[in-house]
Amino acid sequence: MKLREINSRARCQCFTITLKGPAYKWFKRLRPGTIRSWQQFSDKFLQQHHVVRDYTISGTILASIKQGEGESLKSYIHRLNMEAAKVGSLTMGELKIAISAGVRPHSKLWDNMLKREVTGLDDFYEMAQKYIRVEDGLENLKAGKNESHVKPSTHEGSNGTKKKRAYEGPRDDH
Repeated sequence: MKLREINSRARCQCFTITLKGPAYKWFKRLRPGTIRSWQQFSDKFLQQHHVVRDYTISGTILASIKQGEGESLKSYIHRLNMEAAKVGSLTMGELKIAISAGVRPHSKLWDNMLKREVTGLDDFYEMAQKYIRVEDGLENLKAGKNESHVKPSTHEGSNGTKKKRAYEGPRDDH
């Protein structure tokens, strides 16, 4: 049977059974439904594993990866994931230490983690995703304000004098 004659879904399924080590860990971390074709799977895999890694590092090294003062949570998690892919085997204890040691102290996520214990990587990602959405939203608002700095408008008062009015958004003056 020629591989080119196999449909996209079957190619993905066949390929996944060959994965081991960091490649398998990477695959297991993908959210269900994120891969829709063989081409997409191939591209993502090559992007992630463009360098052959023959070595593994200890899970304790992950605790040295810290979120920088001005660094977004998304960027920190990306760096953590890149290093976690190099770890041969990671115990739940090592994982919890790495996560709690790496998140920026006194951030809202850090405070929440003190209140509720993180039970695993999926739990951490779920918790962090909420804060990433907030960061992204604030960044979008900030970008929007910088692009559309609008001066207060004026309107004529009942006595004919002009009064300044703060920008109230789009209006329908029909």
